[in-house]
Amino acid sequence: MTARLTALLAFVIIIPNLTFAHSKVNSSDPDSGSQVVEGLAKFELGFTQPVRVTRFGLIRIDASVAAEDLMERDPDDAAALLNSVGASGLITTSKIPKGFSAELTLTFDPLEPGIYQYVWIAVAQDGHLMEGQGHFEVISGG
Repeated sequence: MTARLTALLAFVIIIPNLTFAHSKVNSSDPDSGSQVVEGLAKFELGFTQPVRVTRFGLIRIDASVAAEDLMERDPDDAAALLNSVGASGLITTSKIPKGFSAELTLTFDPLEPGIYQYVWIAVAQDGHLMEGQGHFEVISGG
């Protein structure tokens, strides 16, 4: 009888924790730190579980900022960065989905050569707030 009770308690405790494990980013296209040829007009972000992305920003970084400096920025300071860029962020031509999804795909006008930083804030289905950022470089195709 004790073994059954122990197994039942383990099931009741472990299964909800697995079900509500926090979602994480498992892919981005382009990958953070990568180089892509000019003309990129779509960005994709994948998560391990559905989330609701509430804010997204794509910012062209000033030429005086080195890519190495972007990697040193606090990855948990996405909200401050989004608030500081305001209208200087690039405009997406698609809207952020209102519901929960394991994928985010946004489109924008084709990018010119330069370094771009993306920043996002999302809420997981369990209410956990997530945020992150990355960067990529668009290079000339010729």
